[in-house]
This record gives sequence, C-alpha cells and structure tokens, in this order.
Amino acid sequence: MSSLVTQIAQIEENLGELYGSLSKDFEGESAKELVKFQKKCDLNAGSIIKIFRETVTEMTLETIEAPNLEQVLEPIKNYEKNDRLVGILNLIIKLYIDFSNRISHISPETSLYLKKISRERKKELNTIIKLLESQ
Repeated sequence: MSSLVTQIAQIEENLGELYGSLSKDFEGESAKELVKFQKKCDLNAGSIIKIFRETVTEMTLETIEAPNLEQVLEPIKNYEKNDRLVGILNLIIKLYIDFSNRISHISPETSLYLKKISRERKKELNTIIKLLESQ
C-alpha cells in the first residue's frame, strides 16, 4: 500500500486523538462537537485505507511517498496549543488537496475521498475557531 495512504490514515488517527483531548477542555455542545469530529477522524482513517485497497485502478512501480511530517509541522511547532491546532488543520487541508492530486491517477475514488475530507476539515476549522474564541 502507498506510504501516502498509510500516512493519511495516521494523520486522521492523530487528529482524532487531538480532538478527543481538546473535548475535555469544553463542556456541553462544544465538547459533543469535538467528540463528533474525533469519531469522524476514526472513520476516515479506516475508510481511506479501504477505499484505496478496493479501487486502485493502475499498478505502478513508482511509490507515492508522503512528505516528512516533522518537516511539514516544523513552522507551527512553537505555537501555543490553540494556535497549533488551527495551524495543523490549515496544513491538513493543504496536504489533502496535494495528496488528492498526487494519487488521482492510481485511485480516483481515494482522490475524491481526500477532497471530501479536506472540505470537512475546512468546516471543522471554522467551528474550532469559533469554539476557541468563545473560550
């Protein structure tokens, strides 16, 4: 399986854990919304691997490598906790669009799913910003 798809699943799992952790800082509907985001991340992690495995349309000898996440995250490493989350979401949105374009010739369905996740992340980002502002 492509290391890119594996890394996407790992990003989703890590983001889900981050949402779960953040939900403890909130109460009521805000906490429920973050738990909902967490569950969606867990679903996405499994779905992206499943879709990729079931829909690869072209075998290629070229491995689609994922970027080094440590390097990608370096600019936001020293941000405060809340700013870091916003930075991470912005990076994920950009990465998923890039990943979608890079994988489209191998698995169009995976590419479309990544675009869908990216749109969901944009909505989540807007919600997170509102939650953080109200805190």
